[in-house]
Amino acid sequence: MAAELLLLPLPELLPTDRPGLTAAAGTLGGHDLEPVGLSSTASELATCRRAAQVVLSAGITRTISTPKGWSAEEQALDVLFDVGRAEGDSATILAGALGTAYVDVIEDATSTRTTLSPQDWRDLTDGMGQALALIGLTGTEVAPPATADRLPDIRRLPACHERLRWMLGHRLFYTLTQALIVSLSLFTTATSRGDHEAAEQALTTATALMRASAAALLYTADFPHAVYADDIRPNVMRPPNTLPGISGIQGRDHHVLIQLFRDLRPVFGALSGTSESYQRFRAATERLFANHTHICDKFVGPVKPSLLMEARSRSKDQISARLALRKLTRRRLRLLEGRADY
Repeated sequence: MAAELLLLPLPELLPTDRPGLTAAAGTLGGHDLEPVGLSSTASELATCRRAAQVVLSAGITRTISTPKGWSAEEQALDVLFDVGRAEGDSATILAGALGTAYVDVIEDATSTRTTLSPQDWRDLTDGMGQALALIGLTGTEVAPPATADRLPDIRRLPACHERLRWMLGHRLFYTLTQALIVSLSLFTTATSRGDHEAAEQALTTATALMRASAAALLYTADFPHAVYADDIRPNVMRPPNTLPGISGIQGRDHHVLIQLFRDLRPVFGALSGTSESYQRFRAATERLFANHTHICDKFVGPVKPSLLMEARSRSKDQISARLALRKLTRRRLRLLEGRADY
């Protein structure tokens, strides 16, 4: 299996309110993304992939080779994961990208080894279904996740193509990040209008997407430490593949999402002591950071610096990747408490 270029919309142009999703709903109404999951046949997955590609093509007016105003790091991350950008109906493009990225992961998971738990798959499939419904496929569902006895027997499956899995997991994470941007933008708009019901619905969707993102992170790193140390990390650090010291937090989609968090500080601060939906969203966010820390410990360990720290400083005083990530986690959680992230 070889991954093709995945086209995504520019995150700044994603819809911020329900009217912005109306056009996408009309475009998507004539297409049916059949539910797929770990128990789907190759034919069913191929059908879903074709439908996703039709949706994707329906939304695109033109592709963008070099997005205006992007930093070298933002462009390099897209190159690293074979992600391209397109203009047109952003929500429709995202719907097609979500379907494509999800089918990629399901095909990989059912043909090679994976150690994700049934709960991880439940989180991933629930988030994907809610993302597609959010964008305009009303009532869309994905196939029910496999129960423990229906998960692929990893003892009987071949080892995964680790670099491909690392790419596919990141691309799924990209699409879920964009869906998070849409849901939190809807939350922002509904809150500003005093529409509490719509705000509650948007935050509930964002919670499901955050849980799915946490599971996607685990999938991205579902291979042995030695492969990361001997193959993936050196490849990331070696030009011309990308820039030395690249980090996922330098991605354009991540920057747009974190700016939304900053804009929502007053709202989060007001909700922090009173709202159960806020507490669920915070718990899902904490789980994502916990999974990120787990992956950091697995691949980098407690002492080594991250790629970013290693590139920025050649001194002996580099802080470890684990410490840098814990500091970043505290800063991001401060935003959810209504405080500045510095």
